[in-house]
Amino acid sequence: AEEILRESLESLDGERDPVRVVLCELSLATALENLDRLEDSLVMYESAKSSLVELAGEAHPQTLVTLNNMAMLYIRLGRADEAVETARRVLELGEEHQPESRVNTFPFRSNLGRALRAAGDFEGAEKELLEVERWLGEDEGATATEIARIRELLAELYVEWGKPDEAQAWGAK
Repeated sequence: AEEILRESLESLDGERDPVRVVLCELSLATALENLDRLEDSLVMYESAKSSLVELAGEAHPQTLVTLNNMAMLYIRLGRADEAVETARRVLELGEEHQPESRVNTFPFRSNLGRALRAAGDFEGAEKELLEVERWLGEDEGATATEIARIRELLAELYVEWGKPDEAQAWGAK
């Protein structure tokens, strides 16, 4: 799969269609991440992000998704400070440019919580994750899967934080 995507990227680059190149870079970044080639994946995400910023701007939804993916990849790479910085930027841009839409920004906030947890800022992570859980509880369109995932993240946070009673309470919800 990696070889096919790289060949596609090389052939698209020759055509100079920047949108197609970005889409190929994003596909390759995802494939590399799935193959646990994390550093290579990051290189592809960084290239796609640079192109997206140039083509559509930093606050474009696809740029935000790409930055969000990069934040999660930084966690996997053990680069928690970069994960937090990137996740904060994504949330800031998402709220600034889509202020009426919590639905579009709650994944960014939950991923900021995950990044803060990875950085050892359990109080900050708790604040962000509880906010997402509250939002989802108020949102009639929230799915049971989304609510369960946030509660799972809270339970995991409390286990790592050494708060077994809170972990058990969230795990039982």
